[in-house]
Amino acid sequence: MNVSYSKELTHAFVATPENLKDIVILLEEHVGAVDIQADCKDDMSRRFDSVKTLIAYRNPKSKELHRVYLNAYSDDRLITARIRFLDSIWVGILIDLTGPEDVVSKIKEEIQDIISGMRPWYAVVSFPKVSITFGCIYGMIIAFLTQSALGYKMDEIGLINYLREVFPLYLILVIISVPLWLLMKKPYMYLFPPAVFTIGQGKSRFKRVKWIRNVLIALFVSLAAGLVIWIWQSLVK
Repeated sequence: MNVSYSKELTHAFVATPENLKDIVILLEEHVGAVDIQADCKDDMSRRFDSVKTLIAYRNPKSKELHRVYLNAYSDDRLITARIRFLDSIWVGILIDLTGPEDVVSKIKEEIQDIISGMRPWYAVVSFPKVSITFGCIYGMIIAFLTQSALGYKMDEIGLINYLREVFPLYLILVIISVPLWLLMKKPYMYLFPPAVFTIGQGKSRFKRVKWIRNVLIALFVSLAAGLVIWIWQSLVK
């Protein structure tokens, strides 16, 4: 009996040459020859005749890998596998498998084992998650400040009148917040990239970003610790 398996993994990933090689070997063993393609920063799509040529790619900044596609088909086309690694803040890895249940289950389990090792620690603080969290906190703070500034509550003047009063203030705050959010997006994505291919020059780029990230985190922790100590000392005096 043939089955299909499809999975979207939204977390960030760091794909090493060893990871990509292991996946290609797995697909060749259980499916067939693997077609390897990549979309690069220079808007060119490149095809590699083997995983060896892929991991030998220089991966310069101007032609940096953004997406890698691994597609495999059996000779009779009864078994197919498509693995896509995407440089996106919303979807990181797409897996599509079709074939006999035992084969699909085997590939699924082994691919998951490989991909689990590609997940960096900062995947839990991806840009969408941080944006939603801070957006909710920001909304609650603004609602509290607005209510305090206006001096009355919604249940006292009615919903329509309340919205009429707060809407201009909310609109101004949104107009101010959106540019700030856009300005923060690029440096945040630089420090916590959703997709990394440590192939060629990509390895040294990732090491540099990792060093900068560690320094900034250490500085932030130091400042936060100092602030906590200062607050505690102020309270106990």
